[in-house]
Amino acid sequence: MNVLSRVNPFFFLVLLIFSPSSIRGQEPFFQEEFDTYLSLTYAPTWKIASIPQKQPELFPEATSTDGCTAGYNRAWLSWFIIDPIFYGNFRPPNVTLGDLSEHDVRQVYSYEIRAAQFGWEPESRYLNVLNLVYDPTRRGPYNYDAHDQPLYAAGVAHDGQLMAPESRWAGIMVGVSALELFVKRDVRYIEFWLMDPFINNQECGGTLYLNFGNISEDIIPDSLPFNESALPASGNQNDITWSSWGCVPTPTNGQNVFDNLWDRDYPQMQDVGFDGLADASEVIFFDEYLQKLAQLHGDTSQAYLQATADPSSDNYHYFRGDDYDWSLYYANILRKYEQYNGMEENSFTPPTVFPTHATRYPDNEDINFDGESNREENYFQYKIPLHPDQMTAGKNFIKEVRFAQMFLPNQTQGKVKWYQFRIPLNEYQNS
Repeated sequence: MNVLSRVNPFFFLVLLIFSPSSIRGQEPFFQEEFDTYLSLTYAPTWKIASIPQKQPELFPEATSTDGCTAGYNRAWLSWFIIDPIFYGNFRPPNVTLGDLSEHDVRQVYSYEIRAAQFGWEPESRYLNVLNLVYDPTRRGPYNYDAHDQPLYAAGVAHDGQLMAPESRWAGIMVGVSALELFVKRDVRYIEFWLMDPFINNQECGGTLYLNFGNISEDIIPDSLPFNESALPASGNQNDITWSSWGCVPTPTNGQNVFDNLWDRDYPQMQDVGFDGLADASEVIFFDEYLQKLAQLHGDTSQAYLQATADPSSDNYHYFRGDDYDWSLYYANILRKYEQYNGMEENSFTPPTVFPTHATRYPDNEDINFDGESNREENYFQYKIPLHPDQMTAGKNFIKEVRFAQMFLPNQTQGKVKWYQFRIPLNEYQNS
């Protein structure tokens, strides 16, 4: 296969989304000849994607070497598996049975996509579903777009929303072993099930891209490798260097563990995200960006206030907490996970409460854990249009459309469509 001749032992699969939607997918995997698979639904293995290079027609900003322009079109994307606590007796007080009956957050029965099982009987086995929620009007991490730049980005509105959302993108990536998958298992397909993304909105639409091959690990495109644990816990300025994007440790090959993470007598210097800066330092470092927003919209505008609270838009928040459990706004489960993929303080849990961290490990630009930060780009691309009038079997890699019926927690009957995508690896559109 041509794919084998173009990849190194490790590579990434990247999802890039260009439409406003909330989508749910089950079992995205590489299909083998004998129907065994490797599942990629485990949300923590996915990381924020680097900015794709060498595609100026899709990412013209990526060609810019002017400051942080390359990140100007990154929008907001969250990805997660909903915690079982929401479906039990200890769910938060602001989550009702009606909320749990919405298709975009409810539990998914295994019979919904299993062959020859269309009955209405209750079933105890549920599927782990990878949820992707994309908002192209919301500023994504490390996006410092403030004003209209015709060649690259459209700027932000007074309320902080990104202008021209159709021009924005977001993505995630994961490391996969090519040697094991291709040589030993004769992998030929990428296959996944997608819940109907147009249940609540028949007017939206966009494009899903799968990039399969060598993808740059340079999430902050400064050509410098980054590891949170290599940042000096003492704040020693001799152990850091600076780029347009923030603070970078020198040397960069830190251990896979933090120093003083749980000792709050020390200022937090490590668990701060890929810019190497905590919020207070971000306000100082990105002062020019904040002043542009103030000049354009005023220092009382939502655009300015939101950016000042978190200039790099990389803060973490656990999906529970008093501010979330008693809020009408956060009664929506999808909103509870809005900041769950944030990188600043995503590894800290106060010793007096139950665990609220997303990971114990430092965020770094070594996605495949080979000890290096690869910046090579050499991949195959698969383009999947997602529009209501094109979601039929036989089009755009859709193999099957399945109608499922189920009883919902609010004692009503529900129905939904599932789409099975099967993408032959040798049918790429671009490379």
